[in-house]
Amino acid sequence: MSARSKQVIRMQPTNAWSLPDFREVWEFRDLVLMIALRDLRSRYKQTALGIFWVVLQPLLTSGVFAIIFGNLANLKPQGNVSYLVFANVGTVTWTLFENSVTRASNSLLFGVGIISKVYFPRIILPISSVLSGLIDFLIGFIMTLVLLLIYEVQSFQGDSPQNLFTARMLLMPIFLFGIMLLAISVGMLISSLSIQRRDLLTALPFLMKVAMYSVPVVYSIERIPAQWLPLYSLNPLVGLVQAVQWAMLNLTDPFPLNQFIYAMITTVILFLLASLLYRRMERSAVDSL
Repeated sequence: MSARSKQVIRMQPTNAWSLPDFREVWEFRDLVLMIALRDLRSRYKQTALGIFWVVLQPLLTSGVFAIIFGNLANLKPQGNVSYLVFANVGTVTWTLFENSVTRASNSLLFGVGIISKVYFPRIILPISSVLSGLIDFLIGFIMTLVLLLIYEVQSFQGDSPQNLFTARMLLMPIFLFGIMLLAISVGMLISSLSIQRRDLLTALPFLMKVAMYSVPVVYSIERIPAQWLPLYSLNPLVGLVQAVQWAMLNLTDPFPLNQFIYAMITTVILFLLASLLYRRMERSAVDSL
């Protein structure tokens, strides 16, 4: 009978500036899923409607946007796409980003108890926070597909039918990965900078509400004047949201390839920089928090 193999983990101080060991993060993938599911259960455990809030929140929000921006402000997108469907796609996408950034930004603060007791790669905390937001998104995304189906059936009864269910939707996982990676990056930056000062965490809800209007969520990108479009597109989330609209609504044609490539390159660079800062600041997180 062979001796039972044992895994030995050697902990030692890391370099001041170094990237996380992503191979080690993969080895702790079960912990990532466990923390994500724990966060999901804790959010809806004592609510009357539970997980249905994930469906109701973007649906009610897009309904309000349809009344205010679609009818009163007349910000309807070009073409025959219903503003309610347009707003719902944008709202669900933005909600994924906003909730992911908010939870990732607070991940070190909320995880200080487990950080001080158990060893694991600290980057797991923002990753699991964003993963729980993805689960919320997938549930709310079902209502978006229902709205698309209803609108498509109605459009085929009119003079200008719209075929929204196309092979473009198969690319949605790539676009969602880009949004999640950007959310992790922004969340790690805010979390790292908030270890010493909590001002960013206090201002974060307001900043996120303002930031929503910097991406084409309640309005289409055609509303941006041509001379301002290059500056407007510097926001990497613009290219990612455009890609989602291209896949879900056939709204942007052809595919905004340049904006998407720029968004992904910017997101990867931001992720590496945020990982370096997060790795450095986690060394003193327990003492500061």
